[in-house]
Amino acid sequence: MNGEPIRIIRGRGGQVEVEGAVDAFAASVLARAGFDTYPTLRGVWIRLPFDLGRTWENEHASWAAEMLTAARYHVDLDQD
Repeated sequence: MNGEPIRIIRGRGGQVEVEGAVDAFAASVLARAGFDTYPTLRGVWIRLPFDLGRTWENEHASWAAEMLTAARYHVDLDQD
């Protein structure tokens, strides 16, 4: 863990995604909350599956934030 927060945000396309310093443990917590990880040219893209409804997305994003906070990560959860 470093000082950079993990940010859970709603992206420009409406998807819920994660930005920031995500280590292996944080990635496993996010996977437990339903987030998928995809390799990209600049690292990885961590997001919730598309089109499962805003309520489902918000519940899983909040659950992930709660679990990460309990594990002593600094988390910024987007209000949207």
